[in-house]
Amino acid sequence: MSRRRTASLIPAAVAATALTLAIPGTAAAAIPMCPLNNMCHYEYFETSEHETVIGHTFVDCDGASDHHGSFSPHVSMSSHPCP
Repeated sequence: MSRRRTASLIPAAVAATALTLAIPGTAAAAIPMCPLNNMCHYEYFETSEHETVIGHTFVDCDGASDHHGSFSPHVSMSSHPCP
């Protein structure tokens, strides 16, 4: 693998690792991504039954996020188009 190709893969690997470590016990693929040109709301639940909400993350149209509460592998996401 060329040096240039390796250098371009490092930031992607670091981002994937950070996302996986942000929510212990989950795989990065299990977390739904917010679609482009959308604002998103993530709800984190205590169990897989999705009965007790333990945290929220809001992602605005600029990609900035605000989180309150706890993370969990039990997550749902809703999205709405940006105005």
